[in-house]
Amino acid sequence: MKIEILRELKPEVEKCWLEKWNAWPTGHVFNHPRWFRVIQEALPHRGSLLIRAVSKNRDLVFMAAEQIERGLQLAGAPYLDKASILCDPELSPDEWHQFVLALLERFDWLCFQELSPTISQAADIELKRAWAARKYSSANPWFFIDSPSVSPKQRHELRRFTRLLEKQAPVEFVLKKLAPDDLEIMTAIERGSTKVDRRKAVLDNDDFRAWIRAFIKHFNENCWLSLLLLNGEPIAHYAGVAYKSRLLGFHMAFLKEYARFSPGSVLVFNILPLLRVHGFKEFDYGRGHSVMKRRFAGDNNMAQWNLYYFKKDWRGIAKRVRTEITWGLIGVGRLLRTVGGRRITPILDRLAVRR
Repeated sequence: MKIEILRELKPEVEKCWLEKWNAWPTGHVFNHPRWFRVIQEALPHRGSLLIRAVSKNRDLVFMAAEQIERGLQLAGAPYLDKASILCDPELSPDEWHQFVLALLERFDWLCFQELSPTISQAADIELKRAWAARKYSSANPWFFIDSPSVSPKQRHELRRFTRLLEKQAPVEFVLKKLAPDDLEIMTAIERGSTKVDRRKAVLDNDDFRAWIRAFIKHFNENCWLSLLLLNGEPIAHYAGVAYKSRLLGFHMAFLKEYARFSPGSVLVFNILPLLRVHGFKEFDYGRGHSVMKRRFAGDNNMAQWNLYYFKKDWRGIAKRVRTEITWGLIGVGRLLRTVGGRRITPILDRLAVRR
């Protein structure tokens, strides 16, 4: 197996990567070649690497990664909702292990974040020259646009909230292509949302703005913005990116003064017909839980996993111990959040980003 490690995306490599992305069913936004360009532009200090694995003139893996000291992880945290690795769907366990061992000749540890269950289960096998660890990372809720898991009672409630808003002022639901100038609208809404109180606001963060501007630039024709307008003024937004008949959401907020009307759910509920008109079939929330996501996705929650490999030497032991301690703290934080410890959420999120 031949492993190529590149710091720049060569045109001939990009062409091969894009061909496989279109052909293989595992393609999504975060393993698209444009994601590598987004990371290079938005996070230039990360030292992004493009890794390509080829065996017998057959492309097996394309991966956007970044080196951290003597280790390697997928590129893009904390903005990585899915694994930035594209694998041949016919990749065998033996080929995967060859790939891992080839990387461990260059790095002391590997971290593959947000892997789908299919990849993580097939790859989670102990190797003679490395320890492997598999950790539950997040849930990825999604639903078919034609059949959201909204009960008749919830549909009635959402229609009632819509009518209550209409009694205050004219209501309009807009679905448009996302432009860089729309960031100011999104930021204004977020500043007036509960995200500020919950320390979840991100649009005033310079790193996040650099990322989202690079994201819009490189996925420009695929980025969409939905708005809930009250008397012509935006009170809620949902931004997403399209791929393979899916809309993947990456930012949502609403003004907290309208929280009693569930404007986020009202917006999603009312843009579904507009999404169908544009050919969308699935609504992908990305990783993370919320009441709104559960309302529409129901049991459609794909578990995502982090897969680690550590060399069997003292550096690998040290990294393995630190990793187990970090995940132990994340487990405690999840338990506290489950029983109502809302103050733990920002700490837990910071740990999860550094995992």
